[in-house]
Amino acid sequence: GGDHPTSGGVEEDTYSRSLARCLQQTGVVPASVSYVETDGSAVPERDRVELYALEAYFGDRKHRDAADAIALGATSPICGHTGAAHGITTLTKTALCLYHHRLPPLPGFKCLPDALTNSRAFHLPHRSQPWYRDRQDGPRVACVATVTVDGGCSHVLLEDAPVDKPATVT
Repeated sequence: GGDHPTSGGVEEDTYSRSLARCLQQTGVVPASVSYVETDGSAVPERDRVELYALEAYFGDRKHRDAADAIALGATSPICGHTGAAHGITTLTKTALCLYHHRLPPLPGFKCLPDALTNSRAFHLPHRSQPWYRDRQDGPRVACVATVTVDGGCSHVLLEDAPVDKPATVT
């Protein structure tokens, strides 16, 4: 789902509407999202707005245990600001995370920003870690976010490919 603000700059409401529209159009339940590849612009105000919007949308997880926390990722700390290539970079990274069932570390980040230090809805992987998911809960689901320079937002969901059942020999 995409959205575009009426004024310049990223707005929490614009980000939230885009995220909600994406999940609504796909029929995905927010509780099934376990990874968000953020825009992660390294512009403090933009990142703060993005994190506040994510907290507002997924905040119901703050009373759950750490295993239910959503992992956050970003490509900017890894490859810098890639401009127009940012969208395909984040999409590719997230697809590889799903394929390998791994959550990569977020270089240079030790903790959530001050505004979210008490949040239990999110965690930042400090090192590469397995991306566990109980098959009874359905496939792994990741959200990829991108924010344009003028504040337009887009969100895309990716999920695990279905697991083929082994053929039975009769």
